[in-house]
Amino acid sequence: MNSKLKATELYTLMANRCKQGRFTKNQGQIYSEMVDFMKDCQSAEDIELKIKKSKYYLAPSVAQTKDMISVFLEIAKENNLSELKEILNKKLEEINANDSAIYNSDYLTKTQMIITKYAQTLEAFTKIFEAYVRINLMEEIEDVEIKKIQDEINKAFTNLSTPGSDFIELAKIDIFRKLIPLNNRDYDLFVEKAIQYKNSSPIYNNDLSFAQKQVEETWNIIQGQKQEIIDFGKGEIENSKIRLCTVVAPNDKNGKYTFTDEEVI
Repeated sequence: MNSKLKATELYTLMANRCKQGRFTKNQGQIYSEMVDFMKDCQSAEDIELKIKKSKYYLAPSVAQTKDMISVFLEIAKENNLSELKEILNKKLEEINANDSAIYNSDYLTKTQMIITKYAQTLEAFTKIFEAYVRINLMEEIEDVEIKKIQDEINKAFTNLSTPGSDFIELAKIDIFRKLIPLNNRDYDLFVEKAIQYKNSSPIYNNDLSFAQKQVEETWNIIQGQKQEIIDFGKGEIENSKIRLCTVVAPNDKNGKYTFTDEEVI
């Protein structure tokens, strides 16, 4: 196989592979065009020289950059990262206007910063949930531990930044919702309580007031049935027996304990 056929076959294989990829369409298109572009060349040297004098000298790198941007654009779209989307679309416009714009990589630095902030926001969101779970699993009210957890919650709230810092709005985004393994009712309760904890509201106030209300309601019911309960108690006295059990220790270690059991009433 001569050098021209080898080069043609190589670019054909690259074109077919890239066309099958989800995020390599631009490269697939360019490599396909290059196969047609080099058809009238007699050797690999002719192909190289012809490419250097044409737009295809830089085209593969431009296509690769565009495909990479398309990946980031998909991420921006799926995660509501409007700022990132704006940066990437602007970069595409610059590249479409001038291929040499691919050499300016400032947009990559900005992209990385946004993605890092986004990752920190996802982590902070899960930390708020973890703190919420810890609070609700506490068997006793421990002021020191509660204060520690509230400090963690407040710190996590300060790390919410991308795509926004509003906890309630973040909670509405699908990717954040999927982070929390709760049904919709309990998820809504988590969002509500997290805001209360962040505002340093006494964590157990609501639960205690609810319990107090239950006690008061029960007491009122009992008061309304007071005489009925007394009469029932008097009737049960006749069916009740009080017994006295006495245990007498032995006089020495070899002796046995003795027991007496007698009815008192």
